[in-house]
Amino acid sequence: MKAPSLIFTALLALLVTHVAVAQVPSDNGKFTADAAKGCANLVVRVTNAYCVTESCSYQKIKNGVVVQTGEFDNAKAGFDTVHFPSSGTYMLSIVVGTTGVNNDEIRIDVSPNTPPDLEAYSCNGGNVFVRVLTSTYPFYVFDYADGPPVTKPAISAFDIHTYVPAPATPTPRTVKVTGSNGPGANDASCLAKTATVTVANTLPAADIRRVEVLDPGSSVKVDFDTDPSIQYRFMVATNNATGFQQYAQLYSDQATTMTQTLANVPAQVNYYCFRVNTYNPCDNVVAASSPVVCSLNLTATAQNNENDLTWSTAVASAGHPLTGITITRNDAALPNVAPTPAAYADTDVTCREPYTYRLTGHYTGGAQSLSLPKSVTAFSNNIPPAIADISAQVDGTSVTLTWPEVAVPASAFSLVKTVNGVPGAEEEFTTLPFIDPAYAAATPTCYRVTYTDRCGNTSLPSPDACPVQLTGSLRPDNTVDLAWLAYNGWTSPVSTYIVNLYDDQGNLVESTDAGNVTTFTEPHTQNPDIQVCTYVITARAADGTLDPSVSNIITLIKAPNLYYPTGFTPNRDGTNDTFRVFGQRYVVSFEMKVFNRWGEMMYSTGDKDDAGWDGTYKGNLQPEGTYVFTATVVDRAGRTFERSGAFYLLRKK
Repeated sequence: MKAPSLIFTALLALLVTHVAVAQVPSDNGKFTADAAKGCANLVVRVTNAYCVTESCSYQKIKNGVVVQTGEFDNAKAGFDTVHFPSSGTYMLSIVVGTTGVNNDEIRIDVSPNTPPDLEAYSCNGGNVFVRVLTSTYPFYVFDYADGPPVTKPAISAFDIHTYVPAPATPTPRTVKVTGSNGPGANDASCLAKTATVTVANTLPAADIRRVEVLDPGSSVKVDFDTDPSIQYRFMVATNNATGFQQYAQLYSDQATTMTQTLANVPAQVNYYCFRVNTYNPCDNVVAASSPVVCSLNLTATAQNNENDLTWSTAVASAGHPLTGITITRNDAALPNVAPTPAAYADTDVTCREPYTYRLTGHYTGGAQSLSLPKSVTAFSNNIPPAIADISAQVDGTSVTLTWPEVAVPASAFSLVKTVNGVPGAEEEFTTLPFIDPAYAAATPTCYRVTYTDRCGNTSLPSPDACPVQLTGSLRPDNTVDLAWLAYNGWTSPVSTYIVNLYDDQGNLVESTDAGNVTTFTEPHTQNPDIQVCTYVITARAADGTLDPSVSNIITLIKAPNLYYPTGFTPNRDGTNDTFRVFGQRYVVSFEMKVFNRWGEMMYSTGDKDDAGWDGTYKGNLQPEGTYVFTATVVDRAGRTFERSGAFYLLRKK
């Protein structure tokens, strides 16, 4: 099939060679030029026999304007040269003598001196394919430096050449292509273009190195290694690894890493598979193909306590040699996973934390495929457990609530205070322990606590925590009766209640284990010298790790309990001889006065240890009858007691 083309090329080369040295006549045949065409910097040799005997001059006319004039050198015997440094269409006019009879002109076409733009492709079997990409010249001359040049017209400016013998290993060769202006041209000044082409027996396959889905997920970038002077066809298949279509035709005259971007595609919906075909233009066939590498379409979804990853790509096969997938989370690698199943559940997550995932597919030969990074924020909707054990410590008008640290870290707490069975407004707090500064010990009060974990989930409410409310009273004989409400707030039962007694200086006098009853009686004979008695109850849980709960404080003040006889017999018999006010325990100040029926004061004393009134006034015995006394007492607590009454003075007969 190549023989007719070779014959035509040989004949055309002979013709071009012949006219390049032939003479071109002027319009009226008065002179000749060795060329009427050429490239910029063209030198035209003019032969004019009239100029041997007569003086001659020339004019270069371009677009009707004389751009240059000159004189011929008679010494050259009718030969001279004219230089055309720039491109354009010129009329070269020769003026002979003064008569004008032998004047004549010729058209000179000067093309831009632009070297051809070309590509040289390698083929199998030592063949190369050279193609001119521009049509500046009507003809092109291909020179392979191993034989005669080949001339081709611009309409079919390509050539296939075979290097004989084909090299055993790929070998670079240089191809030169020069533009030709055709018959009547002098192309000596035309610039040539060279290209290096690799001559090989077998064309190698390209090597895809990296596929990456680019943000925002509407394009995919493919990097692949190529060999010099090979034509490649970039192939794409959508959602499969077999139905490829040509996306681009690529070429480089050097070994390089090419990048091709598949743009304006829904790369977050579809996956795309890529293959690079090595093309043999000499035989119009695919000589080799790279392994297939496909994009990864990743989806990341936050679920309760885990982030679920799913992805889609082509199934691994001999033609699609996907061997494994690496998942990175916040740029740290997670365990490698097999290509199938295309799912991974990341359970090692913390709620409200952002996570960015990316897949890297690994291929035989080292190629990688990178998905678009996907970011999600983890969450949890697990309801945290309730606070189970709350201890309450009363301190005057405040209550401090404590509880063991909850298993789920809390970010905020909420409390509802119920007074007399009526719930109040919910109160938020973050600082522990919680202190209620407005506690009234006389009013039934309970607390219920919930908390919100860092995930925003609210716990179940705690049991009501009701502080121990202590009350007490004194009997007339100063016997102490205490009662309290059983403590609520623990899931653990109450182990014991401790009754603590303090004196008026705050010193602990005694602690009595009352067991798990809620009443206590202290006889008047117990601690009789302590008038101001302060009591507080400490409740202890069976779970010894819990803080105790402490009741309110009550203070009971024992009375001096004054009493007196209704009569006395001051006869000095040693029995009932004086009148006194008895029971003066806890007294720090005492005053007593005795009056007769007419209001005369018979006796007074300020000594609580005084022996009493002996029935005399100014040394004289007073008559029988009714008398009146008044007594004023101040006890240790600073209280004042006043007593008065009548008694009878008797004289024994």
